[in-house]
Amino acid sequence: MTLFFENSNDGLSIKSGLDVEIRNDRPLIMYHPACDRNYVSSWQIMLDIGKEFIQICNDRWPYYPEDWRSESGFQYWSRLGDMNKYDGQVHHRATESIPHRQIHIEGDANEILATLPLLDIYYDDYPCALFDGYNPEPKIYLEKICQNVVEGGLLIFDLKNFSHSNEVENWAYKLRSENLDGKIEYLGHAEWLNLAEISLHKSSKALVFRVKHGSEKAVQFHEWVKGVIPEYICKDSLFKPSAMNEDTRFAHIDSVDVEHHREIWNNHVEFGSPMWSDYPAPRFSVDQYVVQSRKMKRMNFEPLDYRITKHPRILKLSEVKDDIFDQLHWLWLSGYTVILRDKHVKKARRICPMLGKKLVSISSENYPNSKIIWSGKNSNVVEAIDSAITQKKGVKVAKMAFGDGKQMELLANLDFDEILIFSE
Repeated sequence: MTLFFENSNDGLSIKSGLDVEIRNDRPLIMYHPACDRNYVSSWQIMLDIGKEFIQICNDRWPYYPEDWRSESGFQYWSRLGDMNKYDGQVHHRATESIPHRQIHIEGDANEILATLPLLDIYYDDYPCALFDGYNPEPKIYLEKICQNVVEGGLLIFDLKNFSHSNEVENWAYKLRSENLDGKIEYLGHAEWLNLAEISLHKSSKALVFRVKHGSEKAVQFHEWVKGVIPEYICKDSLFKPSAMNEDTRFAHIDSVDVEHHREIWNNHVEFGSPMWSDYPAPRFSVDQYVVQSRKMKRMNFEPLDYRITKHPRILKLSEVKDDIFDQLHWLWLSGYTVILRDKHVKKARRICPMLGKKLVSISSENYPNSKIIWSGKNSNVVEAIDSAITQKKGVKVAKMAFGDGKQMELLANLDFDEILIFSE
């Protein structure tokens, strides 16, 4: 539970929880730049609020949950997939009832912030992250942040570094003294316990401000979430366990599995017994994923179905202008088999590990990738696809446009029930 010590005209009052404006059409969005391993502190704040959220964790170098395998609870979160839009990973805590996603993005904090939708909460514990390692004046710092936060959103400054940051003392005091010409309001301070086993800091204290800049800029959530968390752009009707042929369990191809975990332990037995009892986190089942994804909020967003164009002469051939990597979850939920060339298959499997055997490389012993001719009269791509999938009856396939695009109609000669071509 978060204790909030609110400053008011009537003096100091104590409340449980933070006053955050909840959105009915989308999750709360929180950004924690240069978080290192302290993303557990901002994670706890979001859990205490108790509403659907996306926690955006950022650092210049990888600080992913699975990178800390020698520490207690290294796999507190399960890795679901990677993103197409960023270098980074998507994680989820399977035992939490609150719909959420935790994403980790590698890169410069300032550059990443420029690509994000407007935030509901900006959480910072390293105030120089946006300014190449030096502390600007509080007014410059606050102006930079405020323009990226919605009207009424919160600024939460973890005092871990704000009390004394880069030899600049009393940064916290300077922030409280700056109202940015009425654009921000100091509300008080908050304290909470970090309950996750992997917490670097078992408790946190923070200053809390509210943004009052009066801007009415749109949040642009759906413009951003495509290519980041594909579940948000899928129709609710797709998330039906009955649509799945079998209740398989899946894991990211780079996740630490039980055998690897046991190997790590055997190789480091000299460090003493492990402190955890139920790690690594269990693999997700398809049913778990479907149930949790159906709880997500979705705006009125035009689904991919509405943008698919039928071929004027060949009924089973269709085309859509989109990035196939943004729509892998839609294709999997819709029962498609995705056919890609070798160099794209690994990326696709990292983004959507649930595809399993429905992700096929067109390379084979007969048609190695280096010997495929992608366009022209000598093209053998169609033959390579024919060789890659032996059972075609009752199969829907999706494929990126290849070569000069003139070979697509030749696919209609194959026995697939439906062929969907992605082009941009």
